[in-house]
Amino acid sequence: LIDNGYDVVVADNLETGFRKAVHPKARFYEGDIRNKEFCDHVFSSEKIDAVIHFAANSQVGESMVNPLKYYDNNLGGTRTMLQSMIEHGVKYIVFSSTAATYGEPERVPILETDPTRPTNCYGDTKLAMERMFYWAFVAHGIHFVALRYFNACGAHMSGKIGEADGFRPGRGIRLHGGRPEIGNGVFVPGQRFPRSASLSFSGFSSSSQSNQGNSRRPPSEKRV
Repeated sequence: LIDNGYDVVVADNLETGFRKAVHPKARFYEGDIRNKEFCDHVFSSEKIDAVIHFAANSQVGESMVNPLKYYDNNLGGTRTMLQSMIEHGVKYIVFSSTAATYGEPERVPILETDPTRPTNCYGDTKLAMERMFYWAFVAHGIHFVALRYFNACGAHMSGKIGEADGFRPGRGIRLHGGRPEIGNGVFVPGQRFPRSASLSFSGFSSSSQSNQGNSRRPPSEKRV
C-alpha cells in the first residue's frame, strides 16, 4: 500500500503479529479492536478513508475445539470496529474472508454465487462477518468488498514481509491465484495483492464478494 502511495495506519494487538513487520512509514497503534475506546482513539487520531480488516483468529482446527474464542474475537471485534467506523463516518472496508464460507463445494472452480454452507466454526464466523457488513451497508452505507481466499499464502516480492512460519527473508513467494481483481471487474495493473486493487474506490458502488485463487478446494476441518 505504501509503495503505491497510500498513507497507512496499522492497528494490531500483536497476538500473532510482529511489530517489526510494520512498515517504518506506517503509523502503528497497539490495541484490540474489541476495545471500543481503542477503536475510537484510532479513528479520532487519524483521517481514515478506508479500512482493510484482517484481524481475526483463523485456525480451522482450533475453531472446532474452542468456538467461543472465534465468536468473541472475530464477530465481537468486527461489531465493535464497525460501530466505531459508523460513528466516525468511515464508509469503506476491504474484508479478508475465506473460502471456508462455502463448505464442501458442489463444483470446482467455485463461483461467488455458489451456496455458502460452512462446515467449521472458523468459516461460519467469517460468513457471519460478511453478513454483518452487508446489513451495515443497508443501514449505514458501509461499502465493502469481501475477498474469499483459497489456501492463500505468500509474501511481498522483496521478501521483507510474508508468512512468518518457515518464511526466510529474501525469498519471495507469490500469492496463489489469479490477478488482483474484485467482484465488479476493477483491476489495478502492477498490484501484487488483491487488497491493494480493492482500495480503488470505484469498486465500492455497493457491496460484493470475490474469490481469490479458486482453483483449490476451501479449507475444512478434515485438512488442518
